Amino acid sequence: MRPLILCLGGHDPTGGAGIQADAEAAAAAGCHALTVVTALTVQNSHDIARIEPVPAGWITAQAHCLLDDFAISAIKIGLLGSTAAIDEVAALLETALSRLPLVVDPILRSGGGHLVTDRAYLDALRQRLLPRATCLTPNREELFQLAGVDDEASAVGRLLDRGCEHLLVSGGHDGDTPWLENRLYGRQGLIQRDRWPRLPHRFHGSGCTLAALLCAQRETVGASPATPQARRVPHWPTLLLFALLFVGLPLLAQGPASQLVADFYRAGSLVFGGGHVVLP
Repeated sequence: MRPLILCLGGHDPTGGAGIQADAEAAAAAGCHALTVVTALTVQNSHDIARIEPVPAGWITAQAHCLLDDFAISAIKIGLLGSTAAIDEVAALLETALSRLPLVVDPILRSGGGHLVTDRAYLDALRQRLLPRATCLTPNREELFQLAGVDDEASAVGRLLDRGCEHLLVSGGHDGDTPWLENRLYGRQGLIQRDRWPRLPHRFHGSGCTLAALLCAQRETVGASPATPQARRVPHWPTLLLFALLFVGLPLLAQGPASQLVADFYRAGSLVFGGGHVVLP
């Protein structure tokens, strides 16, 4: 039986992000996603028009129902939709899910740049979820917003001091720079830095796909993304670097990001060599 990961996040009707992207990315990495929808959205691949949070009690009821039936190996959290939901999920993490690896994608803005959170949500995220995160996956804007400073070194230090084990800062939203750079941090400082040419397209679903892949690979590989063991496993760098290089992938004719990741993964058409993803 495939390893089971619990994914909590919003529903994106396009399938390019949110809970559907989580499920497809997890499947591509050899896991099965048990999904709990935390919010309904009115959106397309460009922006979110409306968010309707699911009642917090429904989220925990569904999570407990799944826990009664399945042995969960890891957790991925995306948009929770409300401070009440954060409080409920944090209580779960302190009890029934306390020993499991946790990847948190701190979704604070829509793809169109609109805020999807308020100050109370930010405070709850910092205080209740960040201290339990095995890996936090912000882009630079989210990093600065969460830390309350606009210097990366200081921001990383503040969030690690709150209890996060690792921070993977993605460069997908760094503007029109010719290069996309991603940086992995741990308590000892910068662990790894990777750069690729930026693709000339719009992207949708980058954070969801990346975080779900990290969560699934953490389980199937059995190692933290920061450990040498994880980086030596062939599918780990292949899948991770592919996700970071394309950072979500646009909704092109081929389909959303997660489906393209799945197609390449299953076809075995990606090889890892010399720090680059090579498409033979």
